[in-house]
Amino acid sequence: MPLATTACNAGAPSTVPRLDHPVAVAAGQAHTCAIDNTGVVCWGAGKINIGESRNEGQSIAPTLNNPTAISAGTAHTCAINNNAVVCWGD
Repeated sequence: MPLATTACNAGAPSTVPRLDHPVAVAAGQAHTCAIDNTGVVCWGAGKINIGESRNEGQSIAPTLNNPTAISAGTAHTCAINNNAVVCWGD
């Protein structure tokens, strides 16, 4: 069953996107990412979008077809995908 809820980040509420069977979650300073049946989904503020320089809006993770683990730092996220480490953000 898809999951949607509300969380807090940077002192303001943030809507969690609908997730399809989430299996892992990682939170950075002002962003969160999860692994679900669609791959990696991220949300929140911070310079963690690929090629993005703003500090706001939905975070965009790279397309990963087989993510198995995820970890977030202050303004970056890394995932294991097909036995390789893929990182994005600052």
